Amino acid sequence: MAFLNVPQGHWQIWQQMKKVAWKSWWHVESKPW
Repeated sequence: MAFLNVPQGHWQIWQQMKKVAWKSWWHVESKPW
């Protein structure tokens, strides 16, 4: 679990990236075509 050693600032960036990636994926997946 290397990510547990990540500094707090990087952790927040990682969380933000995950959030953005999830929203992007959801947006793509929910398209009717």
